[in-house]
Amino acid sequence: MSPTVAATVAAVVAFVVLHALALRRTAGLAVAGSAVAVVAAATTGAAAGLRPWNVMGTALVAAGAAAVAWVLGRSQRRRRAERAALAAYRARAAAIPRFAALAERDRLPSNCTTWQRTGSPPSSSPPRRPTGSPTRT
Repeated sequence: MSPTVAATVAAVVAFVVLHALALRRTAGLAVAGSAVAVVAAATTGAAAGLRPWNVMGTALVAAGAAAVAWVLGRSQRRRRAERAALAAYRARAAAIPRFAALAERDRLPSNCTTWQRTGSPPSSSPPRRPTGSPTRT
């Protein structure tokens, strides 16, 4: 296998690993994996005898590829979480009216007993002040 093919295969494998880190692990671990990949690319270039600006270029290209892998993995992770949340909501949404009816069923008897004691329906507003002129002492 030629060195060019080996380098390309290694880059593709690194990209897939970084994408999997971003998709399945925490953001901190994905960033650490990206940093390791960039350092490994720069070290490999330096060990191969590349000039310093070529090593820097290799590191920048590796950093760009790592950023792309991280963004694609995090985006896919976010979409997967949104789909899971929507599925969970839809699975439980049918129970919402039943819970509302149960709450109303519990609230209604207490309101009826209040109405029987006071002679007026319960209200959520504060009691009104009597109308007329205020008395002064």
